[in-house]
Parts: sequence; C-alpha cells; structure tokens
Amino acid sequence: MPAKQELGRSAAEVAITYDFVKANEEYLNEGHKPEPSDLTRGPRSYTAVITCIDSRATPEHWYDLRPNEVWSLRNGGGRANDPGLLRSLMILQATSEVKEIRVLHHKNCGSLYYNNQWVHGLVQKNSPSRSGQYSPSAYPHCQSMGTLPFIRRGDKDEKEIIIDSIKQDVEFLRSHPLVKESVKVTGFYQDLSNGLISEVDVP
Repeated sequence: MPAKQELGRSAAEVAITYDFVKANEEYLNEGHKPEPSDLTRGPRSYTAVITCIDSRATPEHWYDLRPNEVWSLRNGGGRANDPGLLRSLMILQATSEVKEIRVLHHKNCGSLYYNNQWVHGLVQKNSPSRSGQYSPSAYPHCQSMGTLPFIRRGDKDEKEIIIDSIKQDVEFLRSHPLVKESVKVTGFYQDLSNGLISEVDVP
C-alpha cells in the first residue's frame, strides 16, 4: 500500500484527483477505532466553530482536535448571517449542550475578492469550466442567494477588513434570538502563514 501522501498528491503535479477509496483502505488497515454511539461520551469542548470552506482553514487540524471534540460549521467566508448556518446552530443548541461559538476567519480569504454581482454574473454566463456547466435554470435560483462577501471600507488593508468581519459576525450572533444568551460568542483570526490563531477583542 503506498504512503498516504502519495495517494492523492504528487510533488510533480499541482493537483491530481485524490483517491478516497485507497485512502480509506489505508485508514482501515491502520486500525479503525469506533466512535461512541452516545455523543455525550468522551472528551468534549462544547464548542461550535464557524469557519470558511477553504480547505486550508480546517479547525480540527489547527486546534489539534479529535472527532467529537468540536462542531465545525462551514460556509464561504465563515459568515454568521447565513440561513443554513443559523439553522445548524438552532439544531445544535436545541439538541446538545453548546457553551461557546467561535467565529474563525482566516488570512487570504477568497471572500475578499468577490461580490454578489460578480458571482451571479459567472453563473449567468455559464461558460464551461473544469467542473462543467450549470443547469440552464441555475441563474434564477442564484439571484436569491447572497454570497456574503467581506465589505471593503476606505483604505483598510486585508487584515483590518477580516478583523472587521469577525467583529460584525460576533455582534450579529450575540444579538440574534436563535443564539442562547448563555452561549459565549468569541472571534478569532487565523494566520495561514504561521499557524497562529489569535483572539479578536469584541467588547
């Protein structure tokens, strides 16, 4: 069995298709340890982390977490004012003991570089890409969906814009009726360059 890093990645190629089947076979050969059927058992952080879909920004990796130690909620930009994310938070708080919600945005996020008009225009144009074309009916659907980009203001640099977005989302969640008053809401900035996650002060 080839080494895990060779299954889906090659130093000679920028990107190749990851072989999920072989990766799972190797995982099983290494010895699977069943997770508890009762999710209240084992180590727990009682924390939900809201972060970006960017594959570099994985909280389980950056916080050195094991399965069942955190709830990871992800969307483009890690934005809190997303109906799907609020639905997940509502379910979590209704069915589990949530003590903290961490908003985690990262350096060099793609949400800095797009807006609704640009993304909707790409869907409308529907040019063939590496993943193919949309259905002809895709554009009417996307018009009702916001992309939740970061808002650029004045001459602020990238980090200042992201810090602002963290503060906005923390304040949004703290005041939202679907977030329990007993739940602590905090914000963090993730630096992809050095691995540091630092807390953002939101009074």
